[in-house]
Amino acid sequence: MQIDIQGIHLQPFGETRTRIEKKLRKLTTPYPFIHHGKVLLKKQTNEPDAPFEVEVLLHLTKAELFASARDADIFTAFDKVQDKLKRQIEKYKEKVYSNP
Repeated sequence: MQIDIQGIHLQPFGETRTRIEKKLRKLTTPYPFIHHGKVLLKKQTNEPDAPFEVEVLLHLTKAELFASARDADIFTAFDKVQDKLKRQIEKYKEKVYSNP
């Protein structure tokens, strides 16, 4: 699966990029119907309580899944997004593969 990571008002290099790619690959590897992922990392300067926002868009065979979250820490925000995507992937899997 190809993963594109972009940042707005921050540069996703080094450890940040590596950890996000690792977590996203761990989430999506068991599912062959996920083809491409886009991650957008934003830092909002006017939001002191939750300045980091993470948005993830996954391209599947017959659909697209989207999740976003905001938090004071970028990795906590990504963990929230990961949980949301996991639920959406399971729902998609049940919907598509349960009744032929």
